[in-house]
Amino acid sequence: KFDDMMACISNSVSDFRQILAVDPDFEVFRRAWCVAELHQAHTLRLSQSMQVISASALSRHRNALRTLDVEDMQASNPADKDMILARISDKAAFNAEVQRVIFDEGGLLEDWCTGFRNVSILGAVARRGLQRSRSLEDSDGSARVG
Repeated sequence: KFDDMMACISNSVSDFRQILAVDPDFEVFRRAWCVAELHQAHTLRLSQSMQVISASALSRHRNALRTLDVEDMQASNPADKDMILARISDKAAFNAEVQRVIFDEGGLLEDWCTGFRNVSILGAVARRGLQRSRSLEDSDGSARVG
């Protein structure tokens, strides 16, 4: 039982957290186990974060994320999907909660987008610094740093 294991670990390890590594095709959101674990981590109030390969991948899959439905999820073993679905008494409420985990303020997408923007800004600053350094080298023929 994954939910019992997650609860046990979260009670034993104070900084236990969930990091959702999202594949380029966002298949992780079509897998019953993955979505059930995402929901369970939220229920346990674990710190959660998400890693996405790129902003363009997120843009391509954003609409599919908005229509996630646990009953449409897949599992390698059909019995696993049946077991997961049997444990969810209100599937509409479960789906709504998953939507909140992903899209609401402080949700996985907001955190990821904020981090992505910060990295983009740092990249722009580094590029400008490199361009200035090269410009200084070109203008006096010597390498200057500073």
